[in-house]
Amino acid sequence: MPFLALPNEIVLQISKFQSPPDINSLLKTSRRFAALLKPELIDAACCADYSSYGKLAIYKAASCNDYDMVKHLLAKGLQRHERAILHDAASTDPNSTTTMEILLACGIDPDGRNDRGRTALSHAAAAKAGKAVEFLLKYPQIKVTVDSYDSDRRTALGIAAKTGNERIVGRLLANGAEVDWVDKRGLTPLLLASSEGHDRIVRLLLYNNANINWADHGGRTSLHIAAAFGHEGVVKVLLGPR
Repeated sequence: MPFLALPNEIVLQISKFQSPPDINSLLKTSRRFAALLKPELIDAACCADYSSYGKLAIYKAASCNDYDMVKHLLAKGLQRHERAILHDAASTDPNSTTTMEILLACGIDPDGRNDRGRTALSHAAAAKAGKAVEFLLKYPQIKVTVDSYDSDRRTALGIAAKTGNERIVGRLLANGAEVDWVDKRGLTPLLLASSEGHDRIVRLLLYNNANINWADHGGRTSLHIAAAFGHEGVVKVLLGPR
């Protein structure tokens, strides 16, 4: 008997032993299978053995603005992936604001941390994803913790100061980020920006009253660090008028 002619009950039994890609292939063979196997595909994607497919399913649903499907997938047990999905959207998705809006509307915690202690805001800052940072800071239904810190005690401002995105640094400062936050190594955003040669960010931090005399655990100030790395532009800013 041809497979397409098998009774629904047998097809469903067979599908329970297939991976999500295999079920998806079957689903595409006919309209009958498309209707029959869609719930089976969702169940398989939500199975712990296929967690990568579950993350992909919920991410795709969110990026397609499918609120009901995201809620359904979360209810099926995919809450365990919600932080990773939000972080991915904040740092890698060019349409991140649409995706994040759906995820947040479905109740995903905007301050959820990964195993390094980073939140979506920190991931967006690290990826220089300015639109995602602005969205998280301004989304009306949530209040992100602007000074949430990772396992290195580094905030989004410290990350942005080091990676060199002046616009993100400005947005974070405008939303109350602590300009002199000290990380685990004794580094402030000013010291981090100085170490990377970001003279415009150094100027912006000083304009926002960053402590120019702060020294890290090794006794180095921002001037010491900039000079040691040969960042002449930063040295000029630090020694110049303010």
